[in-house]
Amino acid sequence: MGETLVVSFMTDEEKLEGMWHRNAYVKIITSSDKGVTWSNKLLVAKQPAAWAGLLALNETNFLVLCDHEDRSEAQHVALV
Repeated sequence: MGETLVVSFMTDEEKLEGMWHRNAYVKIITSSDKGVTWSNKLLVAKQPAAWAGLLALNETNFLVLCDHEDRSEAQHVALV
């Protein structure tokens, strides 16, 4: 996304019990210094969520895509 790195991922950091993949959230984080530091963590979907992906729309807008509660979901995000 221009000069900003964006990563989407599954995480169970919110809830650590049971099967982690059924308790996973989808989040994104960004880095404006080529990955040296990461910030701006954004929760995209609460559990159960999986298979996070990104689709760039232009230099500042993208979709975060995932499976959430057994259906496809997309969230529009704009970098400011």
